[in-house]
Amino acid sequence: MGLAVVHHTFFAHRGGAARVANLLHQRLGAEGVDSRRTAEVADAATGCTLVSPDAVAAVARGALIHLHATADWLLALSALRGHPRVVITLHDAALLTGGCIQPFDCPGWHQGCLSPCPRGYANAEERQRHLRELLYELAPYLVSPSGWLARMVRQALPGLSCAVVPNGVSIPETIDAGAARRALGIGAEAFVVLCLAHGGETSQLKGGGLWTTIWDAVKQAVPNALGVFVGGDAMRRDGDLLRLPYLDQAHLHIVRAAADVFIHPSLADNHPLGILEAMAAGLPVCAFDVGGVPEIVRDGVTGRLVPVGDAATLALVCAEFAAQPHVRRGFGKAARDLATRCFDERRMARDYLRVYGTLEGA
Repeated sequence: MGLAVVHHTFFAHRGGAARVANLLHQRLGAEGVDSRRTAEVADAATGCTLVSPDAVAAVARGALIHLHATADWLLALSALRGHPRVVITLHDAALLTGGCIQPFDCPGWHQGCLSPCPRGYANAEERQRHLRELLYELAPYLVSPSGWLARMVRQALPGLSCAVVPNGVSIPETIDAGAARRALGIGAEAFVVLCLAHGGETSQLKGGGLWTTIWDAVKQAVPNALGVFVGGDAMRRDGDLLRLPYLDQAHLHIVRAAADVFIHPSLADNHPLGILEAMAAGLPVCAFDVGGVPEIVRDGVTGRLVPVGDAATLALVCAEFAAQPHVRRGFGKAARDLATRCFDERRMARDYLRVYGTLEGA
């Protein structure tokens, strides 16, 4: 009997965890693996089976369970008691805390959550304790896409190992930039700055609140700049700023082809697909030096990294690319080469097949 894997997420389509699960599901299926998808919310027309967090094991029917995300980790982990083969990919730090997706500067993720929680999460101390009890009881195979979060896991959960499997994305065929700009109504002379996040300017973790500040500074330094914000809930144009809603990958590919640089002002991040896909499209990346981002962006080679929260410097290094098109093209080529070499979805699938093989042989 061959390998069977169930990939479970909260959303069926949106968000990094769902997108990684879908890429793996499709790639493993192409390799002949019996790969299945379950989710808790159908946010798009997909082939996912909808199940509650406590029903994943029943649906799996003996298959290896790969848990990427859920609305209720306590419920999901409790229901997995006794299941011998469980892989959990930590796409954020939720399993280490009593409620925070990213702890920022709070030491509670390894020292123990405080009661009351300074961020207002109810029963954070009890929830964190219960999560850790379940994790030690289940002893799942833990995976992090970044070494940064893997080190946090090992510190917070001594005795449990955590492997590193970097995320991977599809490496697209290149699209002519001129054709992409004509399709979007963007002039050939514009310096196009792209910001992208699920939730757009409302995404706190992704620094959405800084987008306008950064854009205004870039526009002041580069009069021919045009900004494109993707991921909100509306489409409108305000002068040289174009706001677009959440787009599918086909349309995003056109938008990326029309751009000159990708800005990612995330205040906390693990191993963002947005950066990987921008690099795969040949875009230099300007981002904050935070979390697992330095494991993706090579400062001075594929993009620029600045101290977290320093919006002025982030705008400055972005604007510098407008004045140096030859440097920008060189960074873009290096970014695509690195993405092709290290962050391809096929490499990610091979790495996870080795993880699954470890459990299958146990």
